[in-house]
Amino acid sequence: ISHALVPFEIGQASEESEELEVKKVVELVINHAISRPTETLGVITMGIAHAQRLESALEEALKEHLELESFFNEENTDHFFIKNIEQVQGDERDAIILSIGYVKEPNGNLPHNFGPLTHQGGERRLNVAITRARKRMTVVSSFQSSDIDLERSNSEGVKLLKYYLNYANNGGKPQNTSDDSRLNPIEQDIFNTLKKNGIPLVAKYGFSQYKIDMVAKHSKTDDFVLA
Repeated sequence: ISHALVPFEIGQASEESEELEVKKVVELVINHAISRPTETLGVITMGIAHAQRLESALEEALKEHLELESFFNEENTDHFFIKNIEQVQGDERDAIILSIGYVKEPNGNLPHNFGPLTHQGGERRLNVAITRARKRMTVVSSFQSSDIDLERSNSEGVKLLKYYLNYANNGGKPQNTSDDSRLNPIEQDIFNTLKKNGIPLVAKYGFSQYKIDMVAKHSKTDDFVLA
């Protein structure tokens, strides 16, 4: 699992950001076809318009890569596809590229309207999208998880997107953050006692609404050993 972050600079027009993301996805698709021709591939987008832009850009780019024609042959088993998030139920490929498509405004503000994710059930749509890959998953976006402010949206889909971008940016590992401010008094007492005895701990570990109260690390390897 990896995150391909498309660079953004203040003053950059939204159309330019969209174009840069499309260019990045096309680059990833062509590189995959060249370097992993035996692995099947699919591209998932949030919206229909973004999927259409990708299709047009890829079609144009492939005019200079006629040697890759067989990879994109629609008669292949599990052939290459570009689909929006509402069309991929049941589809699986070895590798999936998820292109978010939504971009910042020129002043750096990120509008918190993420199309189908914002609506009721958006978290289920995203969950389907992020589970279509058998081997590898690449998320492409022009913003990071820290740009999503959950104070500006109560959507479960938007919340999942924030957590998943963080997850992808860390190579498929949750970020090791400790937040002991939400421990209840009994948990806090246990936490403090274990810490005094030399056990490294992380409190409220994980990304779900219900986090693990605390996890213990190995004192030498820094690996998690006990929840």
